[in-house]
Amino acid sequence: MMLALLSLLALTSAVPTCDECISAMDGLVTRLTSDASIEEQVGILLAAVCPQDPEGQEHCEAELPLSWPEIARLLYPFYLDSQVICAGLGSCVREWTCEECTAGMETIAAMMEDPTLIAAAVQMLQGEAYCGTFHPDHAECPEDVAFLVPASVPVLAAVLRETSTEICQDNVGVC
Repeated sequence: MMLALLSLLALTSAVPTCDECISAMDGLVTRLTSDASIEEQVGILLAAVCPQDPEGQEHCEAELPLSWPEIARLLYPFYLDSQVICAGLGSCVREWTCEECTAGMETIAAMMEDPTLIAAAVQMLQGEAYCGTFHPDHAECPEDVAFLVPASVPVLAAVLRETSTEICQDNVGVC
């Protein structure tokens, strides 16, 4: 599914060079996994996700600020692997424009919302990558991940869309 989305991006009239793409994707992951960004994400998720928590809002408000930094630092590199994404772009022809960059952010946001990729991320986090490594004594970890990731990723994809111009200015120097 991810390759299908990447092929759509490759159909645009011009694509960044491979080095530009890798640099931009790595910059995006660095930005999204920074302490400041994670703190902002926690605030957004506390308001948007915690009221839906089947274990109660108070449970979510207590656990999310502790768990999201670890999850985010695993989740974004999983979703935004620069080698995989940039390999799907095809040949390199010229520098990015603002429109191409923001269209790329839209494609990434849509990819993040893909149910198949969300399910794969949940499965990855429920295993050794997160629950098995960071919380082996927390029996509810797999269930918590099964709630948190599908509830959080669409919210964060929407924020990515809303801030795409800013991200393209900061990471690629366009817009």
